[in-house]
Amino acid sequence: MHGGLEDTICAIATPIGEGGIGIVRLSGPHALVVASRVVRLRSGDPLSSVPSHTLHLADLVTPTSDKRKEERALHHRLPVSGLLDEALVVYMKAPRSYTAEDVVEIQSHGGALVLGMVCKVCIESGARMAEPGEFTKRAFLG
Repeated sequence: MHGGLEDTICAIATPIGEGGIGIVRLSGPHALVVASRVVRLRSGDPLSSVPSHTLHLADLVTPTSDKRKEERALHHRLPVSGLLDEALVVYMKAPRSYTAEDVVEIQSHGGALVLGMVCKVCIESGARMAEPGEFTKRAFLG
């Protein structure tokens, strides 16, 4: 495996095409930061303020590179950029997760296109694609 434990990783956690709902999982020290760039809770609350292990309705958005526009949008609780999908999101605070790291699971529509786009925006926001077996390796080492 090429990356270290200091990386935040993401991957599709459900079989492609097998169901109406698919899960993209983020794990690592910056999972919450990465998810906060692409998740807008419908409640308007920041993802960092929700209790661990609770499910929340959210919009998934493409992040913008314009920091001032992003700050204005966040301040006014507006979508930052394009809407990707709606989802249910759960934040699992370390060490109470499978990997013993901060974990965010994004439960969106299950098509390959949508799940691929969710992974893409997570990678653009600071995560990297997990290697095969990397979540389990982190669970073992954690």
